[in-house]
Amino acid sequence: MHRSFLAHYICTEQGIFEQSVLHIDEATGQVSIFPYEKETPYTRFCDGVLVAVNSSFQTKKQEFLDALNEREYDSLLDVAHFLSVSPYLPVMVKQPFSLLYSLCFDVRTHRLYWQEVARL
Repeated sequence: MHRSFLAHYICTEQGIFEQSVLHIDEATGQVSIFPYEKETPYTRFCDGVLVAVNSSFQTKKQEFLDALNEREYDSLLDVAHFLSVSPYLPVMVKQPFSLLYSLCFDVRTHRLYWQEVARL
């Protein structure tokens, strides 16, 4: 059994994937990313930038968010690019993954926020 998540952007240590699907094999914990081609059953759409993180994320989550919110962004792609070069990211996107988060933008406050998507 696997779970699938579609997002505007997926940010990994290999880079940024636009309009892609992240598959998680629940038996092995293996994460794979594929280009979005068509709608598939049971694929959850996640608004924002999707990030699979390990347990070290919890201790740095707020500090990381504060650093991200110090800047202004024109688009989710700008957010994804800044996220991909952040010094926090390389440590947190290494396996074993324990959580899947989406980095979302609140249009009312113009601030980014983390939304937990799934526990892995």
